[in-house]
Amino acid sequence: FGDLARIDQRAPQALRHLIGIYQAERDWEKAIENASRYEAATGEPMGKLIAQFECELADRLRAAGDAAGARAAVARAYAADSNSVRACMLEGRIEIDAGNDAAAIRAFERAARHDPDFLPELLAPLLAAYERVGDVPGARNFLSQMTEHYKGVAPVLALTRLQLPAESGRRLTLLSAAHAEGTLSPDEQQELMGLAGLYQRLWLRQAEALAEAVRRGLQPEMHS
Repeated sequence: FGDLARIDQRAPQALRHLIGIYQAERDWEKAIENASRYEAATGEPMGKLIAQFECELADRLRAAGDAAGARAAVARAYAADSNSVRACMLEGRIEIDAGNDAAAIRAFERAARHDPDFLPELLAPLLAAYERVGDVPGARNFLSQMTEHYKGVAPVLALTRLQLPAESGRRLTLLSAAHAEGTLSPDEQQELMGLAGLYQRLWLRQAEALAEAVRRGLQPEMHS
């Protein structure tokens, strides 16, 4: 019985060693299998690590063009860790590959809400998906929410660009030129004042965000 007890005590250590070996070899199926065995043997939660391995597997399957396999791996990652940010990110990319922009938006937004620090990484594909579905108000609403939770400047800068789209910027330039020539109608004068006021408020908000980022050490100070 003493020998059996010593074997039982060494079993978790052996499983830990195997997990490390398979992780180094990028054999994700074996790493997952042994992490599950370790959890069953010790009672130590391994969900986050298993989810990480499932995401590695999903990434590999997606790169190989196996969308169904990648989706299944992402689903298992969620089962292991329902708050897995990486699983959300992968789900978003898989949905974009499949042309499902609405589903991609939901996945990317879920990732940002789980951990706002991932916002800069997901912002470009998220906003591109919003643009493709034509939901600029939805993008603005999401970015407004993120300005309350993310301390960097990324959502503020993106929101500024959305609030004053290229068409409005061009219109402001044309009206300003007409104003300089003295050819504005009363209605155009009102339109110019509205656009100029919006432009000024947005740039003030951006300047305040940049100043706050410098104060927090998130952005290097600019020297003239």
